[in-house]
Amino acid sequence: MTFYYTNAQSARLMFYHDHSYGITRLNVYAGEAAGYAITDQVEQDMINGTNLSGVNPGFAAVLPDLGIPLILQDKTFVDAGDDPVSGSHLELGPRRPGFP
Repeated sequence: MTFYYTNAQSARLMFYHDHSYGITRLNVYAGEAAGYAITDQVEQDMINGTNLSGVNPGFAAVLPDLGIPLILQDKTFVDAGDDPVSGSHLELGPRRPGFP
């Protein structure tokens, strides 16, 4: 099955990840997550000093023309002897009280 998203929204940094039941956090932890940038005409007007969107009547170029999306992800590091799949730090199923 393929899903199609139009991304018809204002400029922003988007983030997506898998939503498999019960293992979403494990997939995100393993790296099955990413970000992507959506641009729009307003943002382009602010970069280029144009007014095609109607929100930049002064034709000011106020944004730099370099966009480097940055995504930070927190990881848990375990001892080399621990089993990274069945260790207590990666519990499958419902979350334990007191743990996010």
